[in-house]
Amino acid sequence: MKIILHNPSHNGDQLHTLGIMKQLINDNLDKEFIIVPACTSYLFNELLTNRVILEEHPVLWNNDKNIFNNKNFISENHDTLWNYHDSNIYINMWKLLVKDNYNCISLVDRPRFIKNMLNEINNQTGNNIHFNCDNYKELIPILPYIDIDFIREKIASYNKKIIFFYNQNSFCGIESSYPSDINEKTILKLIHDYGEDHMIILSKPCNITHKNLINVEAEFGNLPSLDGKNLIINANIANLCDEIYFKTNGGSLFILNQKNIANKNVKYNFIGDTCWQNIYYNEYELNSSFVKIL
Repeated sequence: MKIILHNPSHNGDQLHTLGIMKQLINDNLDKEFIIVPACTSYLFNELLTNRVILEEHPVLWNNDKNIFNNKNFISENHDTLWNYHDSNIYINMWKLLVKDNYNCISLVDRPRFIKNMLNEINNQTGNNIHFNCDNYKELIPILPYIDIDFIREKIASYNKKIIFFYNQNSFCGIESSYPSDINEKTILKLIHDYGEDHMIILSKPCNITHKNLINVEAEFGNLPSLDGKNLIINANIANLCDEIYFKTNGGSLFILNQKNIANKNVKYNFIGDTCWQNIYYNEYELNSSFVKIL
């Protein structure tokens, strides 16, 4: 019997299931696992062993569209929480994250939900899968290590305080409430408020120019990639900065990892609805404030 952990969703949903996957794999040393993510596969590199392998998802995310490689059991069960098929257990990690959850990034109730699901699997299939976690904070992801020493040295050479703005957008429509020009307005505000005394780093290029405005692609060669390595690097860059400005989208929320949230020297400024800000502050204990860009 193999346990297939598949996820059809985009970057943020992959991120928030990383800790859950790690817990399942570590608590079931006698079982074989197959991880099947639709994107951001770099997240799972440190989980791979001779009993944990990575396979390509049949429906890959590729920036702004899905690429259907083939039709199989996984692609046909996009909305099913779990299945028993050919003596294997299939667990849809996206549904495990969002089903009966009041917010798609909240992990507070997931230990209880996961244990209930595993009890159901055991009752219906006779397969006992362990999950020894009661504290949701243990499920907050730990990002895989990436050496960014050359970026750290370059940032130190600026000899300025650093502002990082995640000026990327969501692919799932969660930012529909934002003004269409929110990125441009935020960048102009940052230049006005900080431009002379700080270096402002953007997570992607823009059409605005200023002597103290740079982006990670041109400055550090950190280009977007399907495996999500660039998003992990961005989170590491953010952890070197003095202040972060971000919105609610998957690529930005890579800051919600155990290393970043433990660093109380960085101030996070959230642009968006206060209901989200409460999750960042109360559940993830992010050192955050609320910023409204008109």
